[in-house]
Amino acid sequence: MRSFTKNLFVAAVLLTGAATIWAESGSSSGSTTKKPSTPQTIVLKPKDKVSIRPRTPSLQEVVCSYMDDYVYITLSLPEGECEMQLTDLTTGETVVSDFDSENPEPIYVGYHDSAEVTVTTAYGNIYTGEW
Repeated sequence: MRSFTKNLFVAAVLLTGAATIWAESGSSSGSTTKKPSTPQTIVLKPKDKVSIRPRTPSLQEVVCSYMDDYVYITLSLPEGECEMQLTDLTTGETVVSDFDSENPEPIYVGYHDSAEVTVTTAYGNIYTGEW
């Protein structure tokens, strides 16, 4: 629980910092700068595995936020090196990036109205969701 609270705090600080950086850099530039977007946050769900036995609920929570062309992914329980794949649902464009779930950093993905995000962990777990 302490790790989840720490990750949540780090994500909030990163989001606040991104908004501050945008405000500072956007105020002096012309009208070509995009307006700040509101963060879109989704909880990624485990991809279904075929199993005949019942499963207990997981303590793992994977949260994905998208704001100003960056994706922020936090795992409540770190699962090592991960691969994030974002597929734009309109154009089919795919962005793939690796990150460490213990020290996640913002991932630049560009602008996407709607997308599907898939995270594959070193433990072999797959989490997916879309906005």
